[in-house]
Amino acid sequence: MESADGYSIFNLASGEIRCQVGGLQTAQQNTREGEAILKGRWDDGRWYALAGSPVPRPMLFPRPTMGLPADGVAVLRADNVPAGTRVRVDRGEWGPIDDGVFEFVTAIAGEYAIDLEPPFPFQHQTVRVIAHAP
Repeated sequence: MESADGYSIFNLASGEIRCQVGGLQTAQQNTREGEAILKGRWDDGRWYALAGSPVPRPMLFPRPTMGLPADGVAVLRADNVPAGTRVRVDRGEWGPIDDGVFEFVTAIAGEYAIDLEPPFPFQHQTVRVIAHAP
């Protein structure tokens, strides 16, 4: 739990957490049709509600930092990437992933920041890739 104090309001259909508030009365006053209340303040970027309970939002990559040989052959790969996911490398242009696969290959040693914005319920994440000389 992010914080035991307060409440989170979430969408019953999707589980997406809309906001966090301090008191139960405030939560009840701000809950719209099709929404419900969770005890505790749950970070909407990391959690969602499934069957009325908070669960971590899934991630495409399990770790925030990954290593890769900079040999132009080794591949950092994610399969089953949801349709609608956007990706960019080192704050470049955003591009779509429309075939369900993300691959990153480099022949240049260095650090790369890969931003991934998959659709809900997946977490948006930045993966730091450290490409090292082979």
